[in-house]
Amino acid sequence: MSHSLHRQGKKESLKKDFVLISLIPKAIKKFWPDASKRMKKLGAICVDHNPDNYEHHKHIFQGCYSDANEIKELLKDLKEADLGLPVVLTGPRDDIVNMGREIGLEFNSVHLSLGVFGNKQRLPDKRILEMTTMCGHHCISPFLIEKFATEIQSGRRTMDATVNQLSDLCLCRIFNPHRAKEIFEELIAK
Repeated sequence: MSHSLHRQGKKESLKKDFVLISLIPKAIKKFWPDASKRMKKLGAICVDHNPDNYEHHKHIFQGCYSDANEIKELLKDLKEADLGLPVVLTGPRDDIVNMGREIGLEFNSVHLSLGVFGNKQRLPDKRILEMTTMCGHHCISPFLIEKFATEIQSGRRTMDATVNQLSDLCLCRIFNPHRAKEIFEELIAK
């Protein structure tokens, strides 16, 4: 299961929010002496396709993208590279399925979020949830989002500095700064 699965938002907003994750499972490392080289190559390909935010280490790549066409080209390049690494792509299901079909990729699984259960009235405003759910480990507080929105509106903070700070709080680097700016604009207009 991916920690990027529970992103929330309007359909149009989510069409600009794709997360790609690839990691080398511990069990495979001993069978692939060149696993680190494969991951290095995968990371280089992913970075060449202009992620909005990313993390790349020896055994993992995690990144987010705002451009569906860029993701499609990235998938083509990964298919051509044939690195044998598992890749998880999160985004609008229909868009991803259509991209895969066009490219000739086969999916081995689909993960779906079943939503939120329980007392939903205790949850923050939907626009704030759109922001906090972009951090897979929920390291971004809804209270911080409210505070920053107020400070941006009053001119005490700039949008870019705020979004960069929030991106730094997301440990897995799948927080989408491009989409965050759009959400902040809606929050401020509220």
